[in-house]
Amino acid sequence: MDRFSLDDLRGRRVYWLLDLHAFGQILRLSTSDLLVSESDAGAEWRYTGTLPGASFSSAVAVLQDNLDAGGLQVEAVLPVDVPSLLAKGHQLEGARAELSRWVEGTDYSDRRVVLVGRVQESETGADGEPCAFSIAEHVWEASTLIPGALQIVDGINWPDSITSLFGEELGLSYPIVYGYPGITGAVSRGWITGSQGVWVDHRRTGTSTPSVYNDLKLVIAGHRVMADRVMLSTDGDIPGLRFVVHHMTDGRGQTVAYVDAEAVIGSAPVTPGGDSDGVNSYGLGAAGIDNSFQPENATISTAILSPVFCGWYLPAAATAETTGGMRGSRGQLVRGAGDVLESLFSFVDRPVDRGRFAAAAGQLNRFKIDAVIDARVRPWDWFSANLRPILPVSMVTGPAGVYPIVWRFDAVAADAVAALDATNDPTITRASRLQVDTSNVVNDFSMSYALSLRTGEFYRQIRLGAGPFDSADPLSRVSLHCQLSQSRYRYADGRPRVISDELESSVIYDDSTAAAILGWRARAYALGQVFVSYVVPYSEWGWLDRGQVVTVTDPEIHILERVALIVEVQIDSSETMGIKLLLLEDPPRDARG
Repeated sequence: MDRFSLDDLRGRRVYWLLDLHAFGQILRLSTSDLLVSESDAGAEWRYTGTLPGASFSSAVAVLQDNLDAGGLQVEAVLPVDVPSLLAKGHQLEGARAELSRWVEGTDYSDRRVVLVGRVQESETGADGEPCAFSIAEHVWEASTLIPGALQIVDGINWPDSITSLFGEELGLSYPIVYGYPGITGAVSRGWITGSQGVWVDHRRTGTSTPSVYNDLKLVIAGHRVMADRVMLSTDGDIPGLRFVVHHMTDGRGQTVAYVDAEAVIGSAPVTPGGDSDGVNSYGLGAAGIDNSFQPENATISTAILSPVFCGWYLPAAATAETTGGMRGSRGQLVRGAGDVLESLFSFVDRPVDRGRFAAAAGQLNRFKIDAVIDARVRPWDWFSANLRPILPVSMVTGPAGVYPIVWRFDAVAADAVAALDATNDPTITRASRLQVDTSNVVNDFSMSYALSLRTGEFYRQIRLGAGPFDSADPLSRVSLHCQLSQSRYRYADGRPRVISDELESSVIYDDSTAAAILGWRARAYALGQVFVSYVVPYSEWGWLDRGQVVTVTDPEIHILERVALIVEVQIDSSETMGIKLLLLEDPPRDARG
């Protein structure tokens, strides 16, 4: 939910407001009789003080998603004759309900919405008796599939060339490409196959051998891309060559990126527009290229369908404007994990909190995603399979829709938005003992990445652990968190307990990103998790929210300016609120202490 600022709250009372859209009207309830002005509407709303109060918890387990329906139990006298209205055919069940917090003296538009949902499981009695019901958020379940159902190879999109295609090529989806799938330092040429093109045209003329084609089109992405050149390879030409990228619209007006014959069949390699690095660029069908770059033979029975693979390489002389896959709404290459998340969830048919996605992007874009989506899938399922294991995020729902919470396990005191000091502030009260959870401890991490789509092999592996490692392996690194974990958690006979976690990722090709992934996972899992809860005045701390970084000082449990993450905020009708903290352990800092 949206939060008030400290200035909003200081010295003012805060009330619950319940707007119930039922019986053809809006029933307005609060914890006190109120008059609330709305300047935009030029109106003053009367709230009946029959709402006994509400208790709402916004909790999410660290690194777990919370998209299930949340809810609130309500029991209140409604300011209408409920049984009479029900007898006339009206329904309370399914009515839209909005629960919000309002600060006295402010405008209605300045309220903070906590929950938007529908009434269910209602219980009603005689006129004047309290009605009991729950307000449940809708479960966030998007049914959209990507690539879109119309982004395919068919006769409407390609009416002039459909008869030149083989049956196996019909119905294939246009790929969605993020970043540089295939870019890697694992091989000397700097790239491996990261995606596969789909043929949309391979009409031929003549009967010569090899076959002569007058129109070749290979779609490499179902959207505009940044690249003006890509590397193509086949099983017959593994080193590959550089080809020119074009854009056009298909029969349904959808933009695609493609490679074609360049009208140079039988002639020397071409350099359309001239390449600044002096390397020739080719067109399909150009003289001197391997025949595996073009479909061979005219009949389906003897057809040779050689897959054409694409490497979204990054040459030394390239600029950001001329390389890579999808172009974002701001003209940027969509490669940072935050930008990829924004793009991915822009396809869904459920509410999405765009503002919170944009805010999270700045913290997530240090992780570089190089990926292709070439088979229809729900965005949520693709996220769960490919991004969920490698990003420090939880996906949750709020009044404006789904959004990511970024868990900053590397946070330091300078990142804190607030300092909780139980020593000097008697209004801050500890509400729990220290709670330690070691059920998910891992202290030896590895990840295979840089997948070649052509071979199905991973070309890179990185490891983070207690060591020692072979000095000849630059991708194996020692982690102080893992060392401390293996020292702390032992078997009964005293041996270090080594608990391994092995990942495989088909969306990572960047070495620094791979290291960053294992780095945050070591901080999150190597030393277990320690939680503690506090009760604080709402008027001072009601602006805090999940995922924020704070420091906490509590001499009773011997913590001094300990960096922590907020994992739960609980508010009710009292003047206080509850917060649950995850205490971050930092071995170098704690050793110095």
